Amino acid sequence: MSDSNTVSPVPSITASDLLNFALDHAPNKAKKEVCNYVREKLSQAPVFNTINKRTNTFLDKPSFRNQIPTAFNVCRPQINAFITKLLKETHILLLNDKTDAEVDPFENSGEFERDAVRSIAEKLIPKLNGKPEEIAAHVLLLFYNEFLASEGTKVHFTSHDERKARLIEVLNNTVDVLAESDKTRQGAEAYKFFVEQRHPQLTQSIEPPDVAVEPKTSKPTAKPTRKTKTSTSAKSRVAKLVSDGFDSSKSNPSADALRTTAVNSLTAESAPAQDTHTLRSKIEAVSLAAAVSKTTTAGTKAQEAPADTPTEENRTAADPTTPAPEPEPEPAPYVAPDNFPIENEFTYDVKPARGKTRSLGCVRRFGNKFTNLFLVANWSDAAKRFIQQDLSTRFPSFGAVSLDSSKSPLKINEGSFFIFDWSDEIFYDRKDGYGGRRSDYALGVDYDDIVSSGALRRVEDAGGYVVVYPDLPDNEAPNLQDKVSIRFRRKEEPEDAENRKLLHLNNVPVLLAVGDRLYGPLNLLEDSLHRPYVNLQLRSGSRVIKGFDRTSGEAPLLTVEQSCQSGDSRVNVKVDVIFVTNLQRCAYDMLSDDGLLSKLSASIAENRSEREKLEEWAATQLETSELFCEDDRIRASRKNRIRSLLQRAETNDRYFDSVIALLAKTIDRRVDDQNFFDGIVKQFIDNPELRKRLESHRVVTTQLENLREMVSQLETRRDTLQREISRTLEMERKQAQENNRTLLEDNRKLAQQCSERRAELGLIDDIEELTQQKKKLQTKVDDLSAQHSKISSEINAIDDHLKQAVQKAHAYAFDGAIASKLLQAASDWESDTEQTNFEARARVVATLPRLELTGKALADALVADVQSYRAYDKNTILNFFILLTQNFLTVFSGEPGSGKTSICEILSYVLGLRSMHKMPAVAQSGLWKNPMAAQRFLTVPVERGWTSKRDFIGYYNPLSKTFESTDSRRREAFAELHAENQRGFDDIAFVMLLDEANLSPMEYYWGDFMRICDNRTHIGEYVSFGGEATYSVPDTLRFLATINNDFTTENLSPRLLDRANIVKLPEQDVRFSKQPDEREEHPIVSWHAMKDYFGPRTMENADEVNALLEDIYAGFKNQLGISVSMRTRLAIQDYVSAGAVVFTGETEPAYRTAIDFAVVQRLMPRIDGNGKEYRERLEAMQSIFDGNGLDRSRTELAELIERGEKSMGWYRFF
Repeated sequence: MSDSNTVSPVPSITASDLLNFALDHAPNKAKKEVCNYVREKLSQAPVFNTINKRTNTFLDKPSFRNQIPTAFNVCRPQINAFITKLLKETHILLLNDKTDAEVDPFENSGEFERDAVRSIAEKLIPKLNGKPEEIAAHVLLLFYNEFLASEGTKVHFTSHDERKARLIEVLNNTVDVLAESDKTRQGAEAYKFFVEQRHPQLTQSIEPPDVAVEPKTSKPTAKPTRKTKTSTSAKSRVAKLVSDGFDSSKSNPSADALRTTAVNSLTAESAPAQDTHTLRSKIEAVSLAAAVSKTTTAGTKAQEAPADTPTEENRTAADPTTPAPEPEPEPAPYVAPDNFPIENEFTYDVKPARGKTRSLGCVRRFGNKFTNLFLVANWSDAAKRFIQQDLSTRFPSFGAVSLDSSKSPLKINEGSFFIFDWSDEIFYDRKDGYGGRRSDYALGVDYDDIVSSGALRRVEDAGGYVVVYPDLPDNEAPNLQDKVSIRFRRKEEPEDAENRKLLHLNNVPVLLAVGDRLYGPLNLLEDSLHRPYVNLQLRSGSRVIKGFDRTSGEAPLLTVEQSCQSGDSRVNVKVDVIFVTNLQRCAYDMLSDDGLLSKLSASIAENRSEREKLEEWAATQLETSELFCEDDRIRASRKNRIRSLLQRAETNDRYFDSVIALLAKTIDRRVDDQNFFDGIVKQFIDNPELRKRLESHRVVTTQLENLREMVSQLETRRDTLQREISRTLEMERKQAQENNRTLLEDNRKLAQQCSERRAELGLIDDIEELTQQKKKLQTKVDDLSAQHSKISSEINAIDDHLKQAVQKAHAYAFDGAIASKLLQAASDWESDTEQTNFEARARVVATLPRLELTGKALADALVADVQSYRAYDKNTILNFFILLTQNFLTVFSGEPGSGKTSICEILSYVLGLRSMHKMPAVAQSGLWKNPMAAQRFLTVPVERGWTSKRDFIGYYNPLSKTFESTDSRRREAFAELHAENQRGFDDIAFVMLLDEANLSPMEYYWGDFMRICDNRTHIGEYVSFGGEATYSVPDTLRFLATINNDFTTENLSPRLLDRANIVKLPEQDVRFSKQPDEREEHPIVSWHAMKDYFGPRTMENADEVNALLEDIYAGFKNQLGISVSMRTRLAIQDYVSAGAVVFTGETEPAYRTAIDFAVVQRLMPRIDGNGKEYRERLEAMQSIFDGNGLDRSRTELAELIERGEKSMGWYRFF
């Protein structure tokens, strides 16, 4: 091993610290390449999937840096790949000779002994060229990565502590070499300073047990032990060192870190004095205390038992012979914690840079042109916090500096707080119109320079937030499930309530103070009346919100004043600011017992393969269901709450309605399952205690008494009715017998009289009947003879006429009646021939094979096909197919050349509609004069001046008895669809494309089809083109339209916008654009399969969806004056029901993605207004979109507002 006495006295550093140091000093070009690599390969890793990766600077953002410690525990393979890529790109940039990139400097590293490390570092440093800090950071990270990669091959360890000590030794030996070289000495000093700044406590004399800061070569001298109570700060430092260490191989790092903290918290002499059982019980007792300490109320503290006095639980664990206590007759209620400690990701560099003054400031605007930073407090090294100061003398005359930038106006939220590190030389005097120094805002600073240099940072990056309070009386608790109106002071003066409207802190991150808790950070929003509120969004999701425990550490409130403009004067409005770096970050479980039971009831799955008992089903749900939360601790807490709620009699009484709802829902879904009901009955029979508990319930008891009384009354009534019925039946039976005897006697007498009369009159009746028949037959003979004579005469006349016609044919050639008859006959013959042809085509089309894929497999195949021609994301392509399936008309809008027509052709191609002529059944049938006409995708180029469907389809000519059209294929398409509809075939779609559709008003030439948009099934719909050309419109017909938006086109009317979706195509890279090869045959997609997967369906979370949609509809109505019709609401509901299943959600539920698409395509096209007030209303809508996670809607509305600013304040979608 190495000689540790020569190792530089540098404290140990964690893996996350080492990576942060390397990122701080990595070349920008290398970081850019790493950013591209992350976007392409690692975007789904936990450390990367929640951050904004659109820019090449996200590696320097706190949102990424704060997650690095967690990444070493939860996604080690991805973070290793990230480090390898960073090292590769940096190594290539720093090498003097690029050919050395192929040389492995660690080929002879051996077991990384001291001499080997020095030799490798001394050879490597001369090959690198760059800043000292860049080289030092790169070499250190290179040794760290290679050392870990060599484990198991070159180096071997018997314990984790040995591994950690060796790694620290290797890094310190590397620092020695860096400090000895003139080229890297400054970098080594920077590394030492960085470590000391990150862990100042490691330079003190604190040496917690089992945490080796540096490897020791000799056994330390034993020190006198004394019983001391480990302080909270010492525990937190020990926990920090252990949990942030290099070991990430354990399955549950958070639990192991907590257990290690507990071990280190024990006094030095207690461990050897206890046996294994006692020591383990102590560890778990301390772990439990650490886990629940944050849930106690303010002002109370748990008392610690002395280490040498075991508790009752410890004695039971230590002595296995102790008899277990008798079980209670009723289980004790489970007291669940509602807050759970999590890692506080906010850190703060306490001291400003040398020679700098650190101030806290807030941004206020003057008009739309000037942005000023008001400095309200300075950092105090003595107090270790910001102290409010009046800086109006230093920065005349309001204590503010002007933020000047070439990018005007600055996109900074009004009222945002910033931390500003400044020195005198960065300011310059601002001049008035006469060349003198301004008297109001005398000093200015270049905003772009101070941001790029890091001198100006958002206060949130340092853990600072504005604190807001519920705008309620002190004795009234806020409803956190809904929007919470807020104020900015806990105790508000009368003038404060009026002045708070001047702040306008819209979209500023804030913390909501409720009791000793700070919920957030949350975005501060404003309603249409500029009243501030926050929305915790607890109606959906896991009902868990993050925040801070104010009792967990020292974090005093800083009350400052913001200078707000009120007319021509300025008003100072007080707000509270807090820094949370010393507070415990917590996850708060906001789901009540009522909500927990309701959520359990709503989560019953359908079509279960095994018919289980309710209790067994609930147990399975507790172990597997995701309805609770992703946090293991919150999940376990809710499991115990469910068990306790179902076991306790008083809880069953309290939540009886929820449990009954759960049972009713289960019974409704098992209504045909006789075994299920038999099992329930058997449970009641076999379990007398269950029957007694049910019968003793107050509601059940009352209902049973009422039912028993009703049964008694019904039984009395039943006996009375039975007696009355018996008496009535007996009387009726006797009367019927008497009547029967009388009737039988009368019948016998009448029968005898009839026989006598028949014998007397039989002969006379026969003679009269025969005479009547003779007269009738004679009359028929006379009539037939007359008809025969008349017909013979007509035949003779016709023969004579024909003979004359043959002899004098020229006399009849121009007879009008005959010519008309001939034309009609020819028309009828041609019509019959066409009809026969169309029916034959329908039979051939019905026999064509279809693609057998269905459901998600079909959707994946369609997406892959489209992406081979256009580089759209998956949800965008799925959106196309949902619109095509559900809507009679879909409109594509965009600039010329944006790909509107080509995407329509691609969609029809992947559905197999443009290659049908390639199929043998079509080509060999001979039913189409041109086989290309068999395609079921028809492009209709719209021309200017179209005024009716005659221009679109054609018209019937009554003179020639024919149908005339510029393109006969258009009418034939309707005739073919009519023939297929008559046969009952509807499994292949037909798509018509109206290209440049708004060159003429669509209501003129497409008006007959607009009414079909309202009939969502198209059942019983017909369209007439004149003459006998009346055709049915089946559900397989779909229209696509492309439109441009310039002075040559017509605007789309509100009537049309209410019936169609408007799709704006996303930007795409032209390098990935290509068209399908129509020479290749593509399988036909079944229309039934398309409707089954992309069509409307029943939504599982309809209440949440409808609530969100109603908020959006209300916003459009109240803010923009746009009423959403029932037609549009039903269409959006159908769209969202399909999108909630079809779309792939990343950070938001899929139904929110569907709502986002629907708002952009169905509601926003109706935006059309102008003026400043209309812009403010649009910004209010933008807050609604932002508060509900509708990113597409927010982005599209921002672009709309930007276009409006360039169009003299006219804001419209097109």
